[in-house]
This record gives sequence, C-alpha cells and structure tokens, in this order.
Amino acid sequence: MRLPALMLKDAACIATVRSMESGQSDIDGITPSGACGNGRNEQWVRDTWGNADFTPACRSHDRCYETCGAAKADCDRVFGSEMRGACNRAYTSRWHAAHRKLCREIANTYESAVTRFAGDSFRNAQRESGC
Repeated sequence: MRLPALMLKDAACIATVRSMESGQSDIDGITPSGACGNGRNEQWVRDTWGNADFTPACRSHDRCYETCGAAKADCDRVFGSEMRGACNRAYTSRWHAAHRKLCREIANTYESAVTRFAGDSFRNAQRESGC
C-alpha cells in the first residue's frame, strides 16, 4: 500500500523535529561519524552515499583547510574531485550508470556547499593552524 505524499512529508517533518530535539538523526540511517560536516550540520551530512564512501575525501578536505597557507578554492576543488572518484570506484558497472550519475551529483552538491558556505570553517582552520 502506498502512502499519500502528504503523509510521507508529515512523517519526515516529525522525524526531523524529533532528531533536532534529541540532537541525533534517525532519518534514513544517517549517523554522524565526525568525518563529513562539522558542528551543527554534522548530523545531517552523510559520510557515505550508497556504496560510495566519502570519509577519505572529507578527512583530506579537513587536512587541506588546516594546512597553513592553503587556498580554499583548491581544497574545495580537490574535495569534489575525490568525492566523484569515490562514486566512480563504487559504481563501476555499466548497469550502475544511473547510481554513479546520481552519486556524482551528490558529490557536486557537497562541493558546491563547501565552496559557498564553508568560508568561516576555512578561516577558523587557518587561524587554528597558526597562520
């Protein structure tokens, strides 16, 4: 039996409110690992998407931000490239072309998010590294 779209939307809203109240996410099995995202957004940022593991790319991105004198644009560009590489490695079969394409779009979204919204994180990391 298919639930009406409105009921599904209401259920997602309730789950989101409960997650925000408890400080933990239970939506789609999202659990924070500390690799992707930081601070308040960490619980909403997945470290994996399907078979693709973004953890190495996220950790590399953090190290880049913490490297004194690093260029934010370079860190963000490499981050996106490493995430798309994770998608390509996770979905090699031509039968998984749709999964690979969607995964790469998720990677592009992550890259766009850090490019647009992670300026404070970059500046804080640079400051903490002694720059």
